[in-house]
Amino acid sequence: MTVSGHVYCVEISDPDVDLSRAVVTATPRNTPGSTLRVIPGNCAGGKGITVGSYNPDGNGPANSFYVAVH
Repeated sequence: MTVSGHVYCVEISDPDVDLSRAVVTATPRNTPGSTLRVIPGNCAGGKGITVGSYNPDGNGPANSFYVAVH
């Protein structure tokens, strides 16, 4: 779900995943030079991961990305 043009909420539907203890990573897909900021448990009632996408000058373009939860 898109929260704004460059901030997304990725809901984790698996009830066994505890985001307060998980290691969460996000990797840009085909967007060299972009940066992603990941905040676990920050949306979807605590069961989501907020991902913000930024380009090198700090603007927020909409970029695709991969998320891994361990």
